[in-house]
Amino acid sequence: MGEQLKEITEELILQELENRGVQDEDSYDGDAALEELKEHHMFTITDMWPSPCPDFAIYRQETADGYEVWVAHDPNSKMIDVSTEVHYYDSDLADVLAEVIQEHHIESIYVDDLEEQYVQDAIENVYDIMREEIIERIVEDLTEQGYEYNNNK
Repeated sequence: MGEQLKEITEELILQELENRGVQDEDSYDGDAALEELKEHHMFTITDMWPSPCPDFAIYRQETADGYEVWVAHDPNSKMIDVSTEVHYYDSDLADVLAEVIQEHHIESIYVDDLEEQYVQDAIENVYDIMREEIIERIVEDLTEQGYEYNNNK
């Protein structure tokens, strides 16, 4: 008789995620996800203005005529580029923050409120991306160990 197929299953992948300390989609915890992301992408994020100046900052600013806007930029630069760094709606900021978290040269991030929805959305989005990358590595590792997907099911 031939060798029994070592099959890659959803349960096996979930077990490997647990072994690596990665949350699955059903047990997502935003605070724990943030801690894992900070370690994985090697950044800090705070709502207290750090010294020295952070590598990236997102904060509210009021315009001369009383409108509230959000500025998302490198505060070490001398100028703010209004066309790319000023946002009229905070819903745009989740994508901006997610991109910044994934940058390799960004070590410190300031946001004026860590509880804002855009912050939570960015953390969840980047965590999902990180989890998918880890799942890909798990599947590659299992394949190298002789496991296969069973396409007959």
